[in-house]
Amino acid sequence: MKDALLILLKVHPITAGRSDEFLDELAEDLSAVIIRALVPGDPNDIIADIEHQAEGIFNDHFGVKLSNLFMMEPFDSKKELFYNARKRVVMAMLVAMLVEMNDQTGRVDSEQAGEQIKNRLADLAVSTTVN
Repeated sequence: MKDALLILLKVHPITAGRSDEFLDELAEDLSAVIIRALVPGDPNDIIADIEHQAEGIFNDHFGVKLSNLFMMEPFDSKKELFYNARKRVVMAMLVAMLVEMNDQTGRVDSEQAGEQIKNRLADLAVSTTVN
């Protein structure tokens, strides 16, 4: 399948002329997406669960506010991205928050985890400035 994808990518107008290394990585990524779509996953897969939670949060009030903040607010070194790329960045932020939350609540009880996250945010607020 990877060889067929490489042939297709080499002749397609969007990817024609790209380096062999780039096309090889792209073919591997596309193969992984196709396999994941076709092969039924484990119903207890933690990654699928976190992605599902992140999608729910993205469509919730908090996700909308975070998305608007990232997509519309000007800040230093902000790059102009298409909507899909901006959505991937916001989804990555949400997944990172969920992984951190799961990591914290897995090691300590939820009250301690909330206090630790609050202290981390306070430390970050002192060391960074927001425009």
